[in-house]
Amino acid sequence: MAFNVGGKPKVVLYVDTDEAGTPVELRHHFVEPSEAEVIEFNRRLVGYDDQPSDIADARLYLYDRCCIKVEGYELDGVDLWTVPDWKNRVPARHKLPVAAAFEPKYLMFRPQPVKAAPAAAEGGGEPPPFGKN
Repeated sequence: MAFNVGGKPKVVLYVDTDEAGTPVELRHHFVEPSEAEVIEFNRRLVGYDDQPSDIADARLYLYDRCCIKVEGYELDGVDLWTVPDWKNRVPARHKLPVAAAFEPKYLMFRPQPVKAAPAAAEGGGEPPPFGKN
């Protein structure tokens, strides 16, 4: 997978196989998300309000907002991206890994490792009171 720089759309290469098992190169062209789109992507990624975190939903959101063209897909003999609802016809199994390759620079929140309190048997006594470790 490769990205272009210098203000040009970024291109993510996804390789799949056709019905005969032959590798097919599928290119997905992206533009940078807006600040609001980055914030919404991260909200979906970590969860918000009463919504749980949903990595797939966050990636599909980023894909649908930022992918501007695909190459290598055809529908009835025409380039898929020329069809008005082309994004709905790109399989989610293609969108998800493509968005995953595109997303890292837009992560605002990084999961932090959780430190477990030592077990009483390991420390030779009672674990520290809450808020004192």
